[in-house]
Amino acid sequence: MTSATQSNSGASAYLGMLSSALGNKPVIEPGDLDKPDVQSAVRSLLAGVERSSGSSGWLADLYTESATKGVLYDAMWNYEALLKETNDKLAGMGKEPLYAIYPADGVVIADSPIGFVDHGRGQEVETFFNQLAEYLRSAPVQKRIADTGRRIPLADVSAKPDPSWNFDPTRLVTAIRMPEPAVIRQALDLYQVALRKPSLTALCLDFSGSMEGKGEGQLQAAMQFLFNPDETGKVLAQWTPADRIMVIPFDADVRTTFEGTGNPAQQKMLVDKVSRQHAGGGTDMYACASRALDWMQARRDLPSYLPAIVIMTDGKSDDANRDFMGKWASVSPHVPVFGITFGDADKRQLDALAKETSARVFDGRGDLVSAFRAVRGYN
Repeated sequence: MTSATQSNSGASAYLGMLSSALGNKPVIEPGDLDKPDVQSAVRSLLAGVERSSGSSGWLADLYTESATKGVLYDAMWNYEALLKETNDKLAGMGKEPLYAIYPADGVVIADSPIGFVDHGRGQEVETFFNQLAEYLRSAPVQKRIADTGRRIPLADVSAKPDPSWNFDPTRLVTAIRMPEPAVIRQALDLYQVALRKPSLTALCLDFSGSMEGKGEGQLQAAMQFLFNPDETGKVLAQWTPADRIMVIPFDADVRTTFEGTGNPAQQKMLVDKVSRQHAGGGTDMYACASRALDWMQARRDLPSYLPAIVIMTDGKSDDANRDFMGKWASVSPHVPVFGITFGDADKRQLDALAKETSARVFDGRGDLVSAFRAVRGYN
């Protein structure tokens, strides 16, 4: 399931869960979120999440790519049209399709109108928009859009239902009403701090010589943001006391390890210790990732968390990928290894590692807040 705080589809699924837990109340109100039975029902659903992401499309790709590797997930929360795209790919691979379930309690409709806002760029821009809208409304294009599984309101065209996996874009569905914006924000805060499956995160911080200067400055700024609850809370990426964090500074080897939780005092402790680290030495990000795996593998309650290793580096590492991947394959559940690039980044090794472990690489050199908000959506 995508993250409720970082993805529209995740927020939609989550609001549907809340609505159901409230007995299909017409609209969610502020006091409803404080009810212990409602929180318990939604928490039990979210406890089944094995992988989170910040993108519905990426999640669908993860499902099909994992199937090629023999890793099968039980289910996926996603848009109706993306379930169709996924099943089309699975059919081409000879794999078992997903079975569509339409919650009778209600679903959220992802309504995507197209409109024109005049910014004074001249009549030709408005003319182009009108031509585009006319093209999209033409019968052949409407049919092509419908064939993707996307519903077209007030039209008599739709994708063909497929009873073999219960897909029916002509089926009437009950739409839940969106709460007021302040209630949505309250619900998303509740998800992030109390209801979601907790994170088990190892942060590998590259303090090798190649990070000296700009890279080290970016990395220290990243830690100042990541462990500042006031800042992460603004973008719904905050940690909670239930989260478990290991910070591992490395160069040619692991320098040391710092362990803590998402408790604000422990976050301050972690950032204070990292601030004393400075760049110098060689680079081996695989040694750090291996130490992170040891920490995770030692936890008997690993399935109770969403685990992730996040390597923050310029990507210039001695190559010991084969040895690391052998160790990675022995840990269950598999731990995704994400990358965040800094300094004069070389993404090639990070991209390869992320692909092999079903993860992603994010660019931390420009918009640092967006990079960390994105990676938190996957953990």
